[in-house]
Amino acid sequence: MRLMIRSLNAKLTETVQETIERQLLHALSRFESKIDSIRLTMKDSNGPRGGIDQECLIHVHLYNGTHVTVSEVQANPLAAVASLADRVSLAVTRTLKRRREFVHVRTE
Repeated sequence: MRLMIRSLNAKLTETVQETIERQLLHALSRFESKIDSIRLTMKDSNGPRGGIDQECLIHVHLYNGTHVTVSEVQANPLAAVASLADRVSLAVTRTLKRRREFVHVRTE
């Protein structure tokens, strides 16, 4: 499972990057055998004006060829990642469950 973190507007400190990695890996570790790669892109939509503008977008590519994309906008980038980690875990669970249900359907 490869994890790529990219910030478009500001350089992330090593501490922030480690916190983000830890949150995402904790949320998705149970799917490690099913996930090929995770790509997180962070950007500040309003620039230096402030406000609720920290956008995080995550793409999870699964080995079965499907992918899951979830985005979150918050005032604080770490809060956005924390919320995003929970939401992407649920989205991956739903995607894998749907895939499993589809495979088990028989037509006679």
